Amino acid sequence: MDIGFLRGKKTERQRAFLEALLPCLTKREQIASVWLTGSLAGNRPDRWSSVDLLLLWQKGVPRTDFGSTPSEALRAALDEAIGEESFFCEQVGYDETEGKLNGVGIADRFAATLPGDRERAGLLFEISWIPVSNKVTQGGGRGPLRLLYVADHLAVDIPGSLNQGSAQLGPPIVKVLEKKLARFWLLLGRLPAVVKRQESLAAHALLADIRMLLVDLVVALNGADRPQTRARINQYLGPAQLEAFENSMGLSQTVQRREAIQGQNWVGQAVSLVVLYRWYAPQLVERHEIRYPQAAEDAVLTLLRAELENWPAQISTG
Repeated sequence: MDIGFLRGKKTERQRAFLEALLPCLTKREQIASVWLTGSLAGNRPDRWSSVDLLLLWQKGVPRTDFGSTPSEALRAALDEAIGEESFFCEQVGYDETEGKLNGVGIADRFAATLPGDRERAGLLFEISWIPVSNKVTQGGGRGPLRLLYVADHLAVDIPGSLNQGSAQLGPPIVKVLEKKLARFWLLLGRLPAVVKRQESLAAHALLADIRMLLVDLVVALNGADRPQTRARINQYLGPAQLEAFENSMGLSQTVQRREAIQGQNWVGQAVSLVVLYRWYAPQLVERHEIRYPQAAEDAVLTLLRAELENWPAQISTG
Protein backbone atom coordinates (compact mmCIF):
# COMPACT_ATOMS: atom_id res chain seq x y z
CA MET A 1 0.00 0.00 0.00
CA ASP A 2 2.50 2.56 -1.18
CA ILE A 3 1.05 6.08 -1.29
CA GLY A 4 4.41 7.80 -1.32
CA PHE A 5 3.46 9.45 -4.61
CA LEU A 6 1.26 11.82 -2.59
CA ARG A 7 3.88 14.23 -1.39
CA GLY A 8 3.82 17.83 -0.26
CA LYS A 9 1.48 19.95 1.79
CA LYS A 10 -1.16 20.28 -0.89
CA THR A 11 -2.22 16.62 -0.50
CA GLU A 12 -1.45 16.01 3.18
CA ARG A 13 -5.13 15.66 4.10
CA GLN A 14 -5.73 13.12 1.35
CA ARG A 15 -2.63 11.16 2.33
CA ALA A 16 -3.66 11.09 6.00
CA PHE A 17 -7.15 9.89 5.03
CA LEU A 18 -5.75 7.03 2.95
CA GLU A 19 -3.26 6.07 5.65
CA ALA A 20 -6.13 5.78 8.12
CA LEU A 21 -8.63 4.07 5.83
CA LEU A 22 -6.63 1.60 3.74
CA PRO A 23 -5.67 -0.76 6.62
CA CYS A 24 -9.33 -0.87 7.63
CA LEU A 25 -10.39 -1.71 4.09
CA THR A 26 -7.81 -4.38 3.37
CA LYS A 27 -8.75 -6.47 6.41
CA ARG A 28 -12.19 -7.00 4.86
CA GLU A 29 -11.94 -10.31 3.03
CA GLN A 30 -14.59 -9.26 0.53
CA ILE A 31 -12.35 -6.49 -0.83
CA ALA A 32 -10.12 -8.00 -3.50
CA SER A 33 -8.35 -4.84 -4.61
CA VAL A 34 -8.38 -1.08 -4.08
CA TRP A 35 -7.72 1.43 -6.84
CA LEU A 36 -7.23 5.18 -6.60
CA THR A 37 -8.96 7.20 -9.32
CA GLY A 38 -9.55 10.83 -10.15
CA SER A 39 -7.04 13.66 -9.97
CA LEU A 40 -5.01 12.00 -7.19
CA ALA A 41 -4.31 9.06 -9.47
CA GLY A 42 -3.63 11.25 -12.48
CA ASN A 43 -0.83 13.32 -10.94
CA ARG A 44 -3.00 16.46 -11.07
CA PRO A 45 -3.98 16.82 -7.41
CA ASP A 46 -4.39 19.97 -5.38
CA ARG A 47 -5.62 20.68 -1.87
CA TRP A 48 -9.27 20.54 -3.03
CA SER A 49 -9.00 17.09 -4.65
CA SER A 50 -11.42 14.47 -3.35
CA VAL A 51 -10.23 10.96 -2.52
CA ASP A 52 -11.82 8.68 -5.13
CA LEU A 53 -11.47 4.92 -4.64
CA LEU A 54 -12.66 1.99 -6.74
CA LEU A 55 -12.96 -1.41 -4.99
CA LEU A 56 -13.26 -4.84 -6.57
CA TRP A 57 -15.74 -6.75 -4.40
CA GLN A 58 -15.76 -10.54 -4.03
CA LYS A 59 -19.28 -11.90 -3.73
CA GLY A 60 -19.89 -15.11 -1.82
CA VAL A 61 -17.47 -14.42 1.04
CA PRO A 62 -19.14 -15.57 4.29
CA ARG A 63 -20.70 -12.89 6.47
CA THR A 64 -18.31 -11.32 8.98
CA ASP A 65 -18.52 -8.75 11.74
CA PHE A 66 -17.54 -6.19 9.12
CA GLY A 67 -20.83 -6.56 7.24
CA SER A 68 -21.77 -8.73 4.30
CA THR A 69 -22.66 -6.03 1.75
CA PRO A 70 -20.27 -3.45 0.27
CA SER A 71 -22.02 -0.48 1.85
CA GLU A 72 -22.05 -2.13 5.28
CA ALA A 73 -18.38 -3.06 5.05
CA LEU A 74 -17.32 0.38 3.84
CA ARG A 75 -19.25 2.22 6.52
CA ALA A 76 -17.72 -0.07 9.13
CA ALA A 77 -14.24 0.65 7.73
CA LEU A 78 -14.91 4.40 7.85
CA ASP A 79 -16.19 4.09 11.43
CA GLU A 80 -13.02 2.27 12.42
CA ALA A 81 -10.66 4.57 10.53
CA ILE A 82 -11.95 8.02 11.43
CA GLY A 83 -14.83 7.56 13.87
CA GLU A 84 -18.55 7.42 13.15
CA GLU A 85 -19.06 11.02 14.27
CA SER A 86 -16.33 12.31 11.97
CA PHE A 87 -17.88 11.72 8.55
CA PHE A 88 -21.14 11.76 6.65
CA CYS A 89 -21.86 9.80 3.49
CA GLU A 90 -24.74 8.81 1.26
CA GLN A 91 -25.10 5.79 -0.95
CA VAL A 92 -25.65 6.46 -4.65
CA GLY A 93 -27.47 3.56 -6.23
CA TYR A 94 -28.92 0.81 -4.10
CA ASP A 95 -27.76 -2.19 -6.09
CA GLU A 96 -25.25 -3.86 -3.80
CA THR A 97 -23.44 -5.38 -6.77
CA GLU A 98 -22.34 -1.94 -7.91
CA GLY A 99 -22.62 1.47 -6.30
CA LYS A 100 -20.76 4.16 -4.41
CA LEU A 101 -20.64 6.18 -1.23
CA ASN A 102 -20.22 9.95 -1.51
CA GLY A 103 -19.09 11.60 1.68
CA VAL A 104 -17.22 14.24 3.63
CA GLY A 105 -14.92 13.76 6.61
CA ILE A 106 -13.38 16.00 9.23
CA ALA A 107 -9.68 15.91 8.46
CA ASP A 108 -8.26 16.87 11.84
CA ARG A 109 -10.04 13.86 13.37
CA PHE A 110 -7.94 11.37 11.39
CA ALA A 111 -4.84 13.50 10.96
CA ALA A 112 -3.84 14.94 14.30
CA THR A 113 -0.62 16.39 12.91
CA LEU A 114 -2.44 18.75 10.57
CA PRO A 115 -2.92 22.37 11.57
CA GLY A 116 -6.26 22.90 13.23
CA ASP A 117 -7.44 25.89 11.20
CA ARG A 118 -10.83 25.54 9.59
CA GLU A 119 -9.53 25.83 6.04
CA ARG A 120 -7.83 22.46 6.41
CA ALA A 121 -10.57 20.66 8.33
CA GLY A 122 -12.65 19.04 5.58
CA LEU A 123 -12.14 16.37 2.93
CA LEU A 124 -14.46 14.91 0.29
CA PHE A 125 -14.37 11.24 -0.70
CA GLU A 126 -16.08 8.88 -3.12
CA ILE A 127 -15.80 5.10 -2.73
CA SER A 128 -17.18 2.98 -5.59
CA TRP A 129 -17.42 -0.79 -5.82
CA ILE A 130 -17.94 -3.33 -8.57
CA PRO A 131 -17.83 -7.15 -8.45
CA VAL A 132 -14.61 -8.95 -9.28
CA SER A 133 -16.44 -10.76 -12.06
CA ASN A 134 -16.90 -7.48 -13.95
CA LYS A 135 -14.44 -6.91 -16.77
CA VAL A 136 -13.05 -3.41 -16.33
CA THR A 137 -11.14 -2.25 -19.37
CA GLN A 138 -8.39 0.33 -19.34
CA GLY A 139 -9.82 3.34 -17.60
CA GLY A 140 -13.36 2.01 -17.93
CA GLY A 141 -14.56 5.61 -18.36
CA ARG A 142 -13.21 6.36 -14.89
CA GLY A 143 -10.06 8.20 -15.90
CA PRO A 144 -6.61 7.36 -14.49
CA LEU A 145 -6.31 4.38 -12.12
CA ARG A 146 -3.56 3.53 -9.64
CA LEU A 147 -3.43 0.22 -7.78
CA LEU A 148 -3.15 0.62 -4.00
CA TYR A 149 -3.89 -2.92 -2.82
CA VAL A 150 -4.53 -6.39 -4.20
CA ALA A 151 -5.33 -9.46 -2.09
CA ASP A 152 -2.70 -12.21 -2.06
CA HIS A 153 -5.22 -14.84 -3.14
CA LEU A 154 -6.53 -12.83 -6.08
CA ALA A 155 -6.13 -14.46 -9.48
CA VAL A 156 -3.33 -12.86 -11.47
CA ASP A 157 -5.57 -12.05 -14.42
CA ILE A 158 -7.87 -9.82 -12.37
CA PRO A 159 -5.38 -6.97 -11.74
CA GLY A 160 -4.56 -7.07 -15.42
CA SER A 161 -8.12 -6.06 -16.26
CA LEU A 162 -7.39 -2.63 -14.83
CA ASN A 163 -4.65 -0.26 -15.85
CA GLN A 164 -2.44 1.59 -13.38
CA GLY A 165 -1.36 4.30 -15.76
CA SER A 166 -3.15 7.35 -17.04
CA ALA A 167 -6.02 5.74 -18.90
CA GLN A 168 -7.34 7.23 -22.08
CA LEU A 169 -10.92 8.44 -22.20
CA GLY A 170 -13.29 5.98 -23.80
CA PRO A 171 -14.61 6.59 -27.33
CA PRO A 172 -18.03 8.23 -27.73
CA ILE A 173 -21.06 5.96 -28.16
CA VAL A 174 -22.76 6.86 -31.41
CA LYS A 175 -26.32 5.99 -30.34
CA VAL A 176 -25.94 8.13 -27.23
CA LEU A 177 -24.65 11.04 -29.32
CA GLU A 178 -27.68 10.91 -31.59
CA LYS A 179 -29.99 11.07 -28.56
CA LYS A 180 -28.04 13.96 -27.04
CA LEU A 181 -28.19 15.93 -30.29
CA ALA A 182 -31.99 15.77 -30.13
CA ARG A 183 -32.16 16.27 -26.36
CA PHE A 184 -30.46 19.66 -26.76
CA TRP A 185 -33.55 20.95 -28.55
CA LEU A 186 -35.99 19.28 -26.17
CA LEU A 187 -34.33 21.00 -23.23
CA LEU A 188 -34.19 24.33 -25.03
CA GLY A 189 -37.92 24.05 -25.69
CA ARG A 190 -38.52 24.51 -21.95
CA LEU A 191 -37.01 27.99 -21.98
CA PRO A 192 -40.18 30.02 -22.74
CA ALA A 193 -41.99 28.58 -19.73
CA VAL A 194 -39.31 29.48 -17.18
CA VAL A 195 -38.68 32.91 -18.74
CA LYS A 196 -42.36 33.85 -18.94
CA ARG A 197 -42.96 32.66 -15.39
CA GLN A 198 -39.91 34.69 -14.29
CA GLU A 199 -38.46 31.61 -12.59
CA SER A 200 -34.83 32.67 -12.45
CA LEU A 201 -33.63 29.62 -10.53
CA ALA A 202 -35.33 27.26 -12.99
CA ALA A 203 -33.86 29.19 -15.94
CA HIS A 204 -30.39 29.00 -14.44
CA ALA A 205 -30.71 25.24 -13.85
CA LEU A 206 -32.09 24.65 -17.35
CA LEU A 207 -29.28 26.55 -19.08
CA ALA A 208 -26.70 24.74 -16.95
CA ASP A 209 -28.12 21.38 -18.07
CA ILE A 210 -28.09 22.47 -21.72
CA ARG A 211 -24.52 23.74 -21.41
CA MET A 212 -23.30 20.48 -19.85
CA LEU A 213 -25.00 18.45 -22.59
CA LEU A 214 -23.29 20.61 -25.19
CA VAL A 215 -19.95 20.09 -23.44
CA ASP A 216 -20.45 16.34 -23.82
CA LEU A 217 -21.10 16.77 -27.53
CA VAL A 218 -17.96 18.85 -28.02
CA VAL A 219 -15.85 16.34 -26.07
CA ALA A 220 -17.29 13.64 -28.35
CA LEU A 221 -16.17 15.73 -31.32
CA ASN A 222 -12.72 15.67 -29.73
CA GLY A 223 -12.98 11.87 -29.89
CA ALA A 224 -13.82 10.96 -26.32
CA ASP A 225 -16.61 10.17 -23.88
CA ARG A 226 -16.20 12.43 -20.85
CA PRO A 227 -16.52 10.93 -17.34
CA GLN A 228 -19.74 12.23 -15.81
CA THR A 229 -18.32 14.72 -13.37
CA ARG A 230 -18.68 18.48 -13.03
CA ALA A 231 -15.27 18.86 -11.49
CA ARG A 232 -12.40 19.99 -13.73
CA ILE A 233 -14.45 20.13 -16.90
CA ASN A 234 -11.92 22.51 -18.47
CA GLN A 235 -9.42 19.73 -19.13
CA TYR A 236 -11.71 18.08 -21.69
CA LEU A 237 -11.94 21.15 -23.97
CA GLY A 238 -9.45 22.87 -26.20
CA PRO A 239 -8.55 26.54 -25.53
CA ALA A 240 -10.87 27.90 -28.23
CA GLN A 241 -13.70 25.62 -27.14
CA LEU A 242 -13.28 26.64 -23.51
CA GLU A 243 -13.32 30.33 -24.42
CA ALA A 244 -16.50 29.83 -26.46
CA PHE A 245 -18.29 28.19 -23.54
CA GLU A 246 -17.16 30.85 -21.10
CA ASN A 247 -18.40 33.55 -23.45
CA SER A 248 -21.79 31.81 -23.65
CA MET A 249 -22.36 32.51 -19.95
CA GLY A 250 -23.22 36.07 -20.79
CA LEU A 251 -22.79 39.32 -18.97
CA SER A 252 -21.43 40.33 -15.59
CA GLN A 253 -23.25 39.19 -12.47
CA THR A 254 -24.52 42.74 -11.83
CA VAL A 255 -26.07 43.02 -15.27
CA GLN A 256 -27.41 39.47 -15.05
CA ARG A 257 -29.31 40.26 -11.87
CA ARG A 258 -30.74 43.46 -13.36
CA GLU A 259 -31.88 41.89 -16.61
CA ALA A 260 -32.81 38.37 -15.56
CA ILE A 261 -36.35 39.29 -14.53
CA GLN A 262 -37.16 40.37 -18.07
CA GLY A 263 -35.53 37.21 -19.37
CA GLN A 264 -33.07 39.10 -21.58
CA ASN A 265 -29.99 37.48 -20.11
CA TRP A 266 -31.46 33.98 -20.20
CA VAL A 267 -32.40 34.40 -23.84
CA GLY A 268 -28.96 35.79 -24.64
CA GLN A 269 -27.26 32.79 -23.07
CA ALA A 270 -29.60 30.40 -24.90
CA VAL A 271 -28.85 32.05 -28.25
CA SER A 272 -25.11 31.70 -27.55
CA LEU A 273 -25.60 28.00 -26.88
CA VAL A 274 -27.53 27.59 -30.14
CA VAL A 275 -24.64 29.26 -31.98
CA LEU A 276 -22.20 26.78 -30.40
CA TYR A 277 -24.49 23.86 -31.19
CA ARG A 278 -24.83 24.87 -34.82
CA TRP A 279 -21.08 25.15 -35.12
CA TYR A 280 -20.15 21.83 -33.51
CA ALA A 281 -23.17 19.56 -34.16
CA PRO A 282 -22.79 19.38 -37.97
CA GLN A 283 -19.13 18.40 -37.51
CA LEU A 284 -20.20 15.67 -35.10
CA VAL A 285 -22.86 14.44 -37.51
CA GLU A 286 -20.39 14.26 -40.37
CA ARG A 287 -17.68 12.53 -38.34
CA HIS A 288 -19.91 9.81 -36.91
CA GLU A 289 -22.40 9.57 -39.79
CA ILE A 290 -25.43 10.17 -37.61
CA ARG A 291 -28.69 11.96 -38.29
CA TYR A 292 -29.07 15.65 -37.54
CA PRO A 293 -32.33 16.31 -35.61
CA GLN A 294 -33.63 18.89 -38.09
CA ALA A 295 -37.29 18.35 -37.20
CA ALA A 296 -36.56 18.98 -33.51
CA GLU A 297 -34.59 22.14 -34.33
CA ASP A 298 -37.31 23.52 -36.60
CA ALA A 299 -40.07 22.86 -34.08
CA VAL A 300 -38.23 24.33 -31.11
CA LEU A 301 -37.02 27.44 -32.94
CA THR A 302 -40.58 28.05 -34.12
CA LEU A 303 -41.74 27.77 -30.51
CA LEU A 304 -39.04 30.14 -29.25
CA ARG A 305 -39.73 32.77 -31.90
CA ALA A 306 -43.44 32.64 -31.11
CA GLU A 307 -43.15 32.76 -27.33
CA LEU A 308 -40.13 35.01 -26.70
CA GLU A 309 -40.34 38.52 -28.08
CA ASN A 310 -36.57 39.03 -27.98
CA TRP A 311 -35.69 35.73 -29.65
CA PRO A 312 -33.93 36.55 -32.96
CA ALA A 313 -35.59 35.69 -36.24
CA GLN A 314 -32.28 34.37 -37.58
CA ILE A 315 -29.19 33.02 -35.77
CA SER A 316 -25.87 33.12 -37.56
CA THR A 317 -22.83 31.07 -36.63
CA GLY A 318 -20.54 33.37 -38.58
